[in-house]
Amino acid sequence: MQPSHEWFDELVEETRIGLTDCVRRIVSSPDDVQGILQDAYLKVFVALRKDRPGGHAPVALLYRAARNIAISRLRHQKVVRHSISAVEVAEELRGDSPTTEQQISASQKLNELLLIINSLPPRCRDVFVLRWIKGLSQRAIGEQLGISVSTVEKHLAKGLRYCKDEIQHSSKTAAAALPADLRARLTGTDA
Repeated sequence: MQPSHEWFDELVEETRIGLTDCVRRIVSSPDDVQGILQDAYLKVFVALRKDRPGGHAPVALLYRAARNIAISRLRHQKVVRHSISAVEVAEELRGDSPTTEQQISASQKLNELLLIINSLPPRCRDVFVLRWIKGLSQRAIGEQLGISVSTVEKHLAKGLRYCKDEIQHSSKTAAAALPADLRARLTGTDA
């Protein structure tokens, strides 16, 4: 005979929206929010499944667990970022740094991309910059600009399509400017 866990189903229904909002204030990634919620609910369920919440405050325990899990994830991400920086420094010291030509090429590509982004329509450019350069969530962008999340998504899709098309166009234009024999060698076609 299976024990009844109706109390837990009620707890989930009662706290889902408020707990989601609380976790979103700590982390911005929707995937992180969902993962933290699942971990917190599991932790509380395991802790209280035997003696049910009679003498406990499961809502407070749930919020505390979610907060602790979120903070732990943020700390982990900070350690990972720090480790990546340390690896980059080690590679640089080893001499695996890019050549001057590679640095110039990367700089030129970045400048081309910035020109393309600057040519986007103003609202689309604002959304694109806030998302991909400043790293804001779509919800935060919508709140900051006073537009809906679906409008943010449409601007992002439009911006990405435009940038992709412009990059492909500039690559074809650059390839067309090459001498025919060099273009043939690079593309693998006959001149």
